[in-house]
Amino acid sequence: IAVLAWGEKGDLTRAAQAFEAITAAGLKPDAVSYNTMINSCGEQGQLARALQWLYALRASGETPTAISYNSVIKAAVFNRRADIAMFALDLMKRDGVQPTAATTRQICKLGKHKASLSSSRMADPPPLGVGVITTTGAPAFQGTADTVDHEALASRTDIV
Repeated sequence: IAVLAWGEKGDLTRAAQAFEAITAAGLKPDAVSYNTMINSCGEQGQLARALQWLYALRASGETPTAISYNSVIKAAVFNRRADIAMFALDLMKRDGVQPTAATTRQICKLGKHKASLSSSRMADPPPLGVGVITTTGAPAFQGTADTVDHEALASRTDIV
């Protein structure tokens, strides 16, 4: 509940601390807790962090839901990152999660943004910084979403 409360207030630091308190108490966070973090990051425009939480969910052994992927797709569409939205959709399908009507609505929004996505380089957002760490604390990747090998990163099981 604390994860949701802080996430809804936009305080991602406290939401993450509340999430960590779950594990510190010896409990295992469920997909709902991860989805709350993914969605909260996405709503705050933190696409890289939303993607990191999706990777962490996949590595945790919990099963991502359509909500997990839709939250990343929604954040990617909001940030006009069609590449990340399509990557999340592909990952969703590969993981055997059925796209929903909400998925379709978000992907359709990409078409509405098509002109602004491709017409002007000045309209492009700056590269998305991605920094993902492993369970050992070592960086799995540092760079931008444009340079990351999403396929290799998404298949790793040691991401936190």
